[in-house]
Amino acid sequence: MRVLITGGTGLVGSYATRALLSRGKSVIAYDASPETGHMRDIANRIEIVRGDVTKPFDLMRALKARGIESVVHLAALLTPYAQRFPMDALRVNVEGTMNVLEAARLLDLRRVVFASSIAVYGATPEGPLDEDFPKNPTTIYGAFKLASEHIGLNYYRDYGVDFIALRFPLVYGLGGVRGFRVVEEIVTKCVSGLVAKVPESDDKWELVYGPDAGEAVALALEASPSKLRHRVFNIGSGQFYSFKEVAEIVREFIPDARFEVSKEFDIRNPAKGIFDPSRARDELGYSPKYDIRSGLRDLIEKVRGIGLAPKGTGPQ
Repeated sequence: MRVLITGGTGLVGSYATRALLSRGKSVIAYDASPETGHMRDIANRIEIVRGDVTKPFDLMRALKARGIESVVHLAALLTPYAQRFPMDALRVNVEGTMNVLEAARLLDLRRVVFASSIAVYGATPEGPLDEDFPKNPTTIYGAFKLASEHIGLNYYRDYGVDFIALRFPLVYGLGGVRGFRVVEEIVTKCVSGLVAKVPESDDKWELVYGPDAGEAVALALEASPSKLRHRVFNIGSGQFYSFKEVAEIVREFIPDARFEVSKEFDIRNPAKGIFDPSRARDELGYSPKYDIRSGLRDLIEKVRGIGLAPKGTGPQ
């Protein structure tokens, strides 16, 4: 199978690429501003194409020229930028999704896997969130993700486009160069022996490590239509932590890690519950392999090994 990943050099894209390569798929990373330092280990096994999902004819040409069979659609402007520049977000996050779905319809592609978000729920109470929990997004990003889900489901029902949406919470790992990278920055600074800034907020976030997010994408791409009763899935970890708690866990592995509280962080998390994992487990076979400690330990080792920080004190 030949798969094109929009936003393919971003955080989730890089891990999805690894998961697909491990399954023998051919991967084309389609990205408006590709940065690949975190993908050195697989750079010679993929094709990277500079492309913009807001340009439908360029997207169509890329799909046709490379004989693409399925698309993983990850390209999006994330919460801070979307909130400040809503018209840009409309073009990328909604029109870009329309362009992908229309291309899939015209070219009769096998499947489109779309990255949605916990942001579609907005403010929630404590307790597990299943996929049918009421949606009330509190950000432009969340509203556009929810709109894109509905557009994709309409393309599935009315045009036969095989569409699956995966709702992710906060994904951490290497490669968050254009978006939400608080955890990566804490780890990178601590491995470097520098002072890491930790947001003062006590908000807790459900945290999914990148390899688990990539595995979820691969499972969604491979799922048999005959076994799918639903088309939207929560992809969680059951791990719910504040960034202060993340920093203290990093200190377990790097005892001389230094932190300072930062007031610069301006994103609040209104969701107080974690994802109910049963639908993704039962229909996709998804089960996260990393808890917070094994994920942070692995990330520390990856930061050191990939040369993003000098070697020094590490996991004990």
